[in-house]
This record gives sequence, structure tokens and C-alpha cells, in this order.
Amino acid sequence: MFTNDDLAQYADKALRDIGETQVAEQLSISWNPRMRSAAGRAKLQEWAIEINPKLIPFGEQEVYTTVLHELAHLIAWHRHQHRGHGPAWRKACGDLGIPDESVTHQLPLPRRQQRKNYRYKCETCDLQFHRVKRAKKQSACAACCKQFNKGKFSSKYLLTEYRLQYK
Repeated sequence: MFTNDDLAQYADKALRDIGETQVAEQLSISWNPRMRSAAGRAKLQEWAIEINPKLIPFGEQEVYTTVLHELAHLIAWHRHQHRGHGPAWRKACGDLGIPDESVTHQLPLPRRQQRKNYRYKCETCDLQFHRVKRAKKQSACAACCKQFNKGKFSSKYLLTEYRLQYK
């Protein structure tokens, strides 16, 4: 079993190996048993990483790779204030020794299914969109706006909302 200290020492060494000594001292790592489908999470403002304990059965390498993946997010934020999986993250992955790191994991972690209660339909092209949450503002069909209005928003192509009823 990995302890928080094991993970913290691993991350500390990885950071120091690439010259990020000042930020190595700020990092905290913890297991988050509430995580479901995500392997890990970088909390940029707190300089913290949370790891899903459901990774443990997949082996030591999967846990450590996830730590490096999340560290790359923190480094990209620290260096460039960039979020996500863009070039700054990719560069940080390379620095940490995982240059071919995937954006998402392919592990069979359980996923929560949410019912999509809202359907939006374009009356012009019949394209439909299903959403869990209701849209906060009216939206137009991007395909129709692109095709018929030079890519600019037009209220002529507003989506119609249908609330789905389940028994």
C-alpha cells in the first residue's frame, strides 16, 4: 500500500530532478476516496494533488504515472498559468520523463451515468443535442450559422428546448 509520504517523496524527487526545488516544498498529495472515474486531480491554487485509490489494483506504475501527469498540470500552471492538456502541459510531461503521456486514462474505473433531461433541436437541420443541465442562455445551431450566415450567430437558427419526461 502506498502512503501519502511515499507519493510525496516520489513527487518531490521528480520536481527536484527538473530544478523545481522551490515548488517541491509547497506540494501536498493525498488519496481521495470520493473520486470515481478520474485517476487524479491537480488543484492548481493549493499546489495539491489528489489520487484515486481505485488505481492501486492497477499497479505501482499506474499510480506513479498518474502522480507525474498531475504534477505536469501544476508545473504548467506554475510556469505559464496554463490549464488543461496544451503545449505547456506537454512540455512539463517531457521534463518529467513522460513525453508520450495520454490526456486521458483507459482504465476501467466506474463511470457515473447521468440522465440527460434536456434535448435541444435545430428546426432548420433537425440536429439534436442532449444535455444533463438546462442551457443558461439561448443557443443557435453552429452548423446552420456556419452554413447559412457566414459563421456568425443568428437568432434565425435558435435551438428549441424539449424537456424529456422519464417514467
